[in-house]
Amino acid sequence: MLSREVIVPPPKPVSTLSAMLLVTGLVVAGVLAVGAVVGPRLMCHGASKIDVARATVDRLAYEAYPAWLTDHPDRPCPPSLAALLPYESSRSAMDPWDTTYTLICRDVGITVVSAGGDGKLGTDDDIRSDRAP
Repeated sequence: MLSREVIVPPPKPVSTLSAMLLVTGLVVAGVLAVGAVVGPRLMCHGASKIDVARATVDRLAYEAYPAWLTDHPDRPCPPSLAALLPYESSRSAMDPWDTTYTLICRDVGITVVSAGGDGKLGTDDDIRSDRAP
């Protein structure tokens, strides 16, 4: 009987360039992972308080409320703003000036309001989800 020998060449040593590319890839992946966790918190510091409040009232009124409504089709209005928070990414009822957002139920839909920098509702600096574009 003839036997065949299989000759396996020894593994090639990893080049310095390949090792550097691997390390670079791991570092980039780590930075992206940290950025995904820390980034949203840091973005609030870069944006103005007004921008953060506008984005939040819009998310509550136009994203969180429709999601809540899907889960509660028999109820046209949430009992409180807290009912919308599980549907909103920041899950905070406080605006950037540490005042609670206000929920107003309408005949159709809701309006969410931040009292703005002065902390008083009904003034010119209020930030409303039903504002004109």
